[in-house]
Amino acid sequence: MKPTISLQLSAFAFTVFWFGSMQWVSGTDDLSITIILALCSAIAGYVWYRLHALVVPPHEPAAV
Repeated sequence: MKPTISLQLSAFAFTVFWFGSMQWVSGTDDLSITIILALCSAIAGYVWYRLHALVVPPHEPAAV
């Protein structure tokens, strides 16, 4: 598995968790709020991915 795959999966998990928690906290199921939260969650996930890509260097698997 490439080193970036785990970072991408964790960014996706963060995005889903962020969206779910913001939807739960807002307490509404209005379509416009859901769309806005989805867009903001996608932006937050992308920013999270880019920041972690800068801070945490990719892990190189050990040669056996």
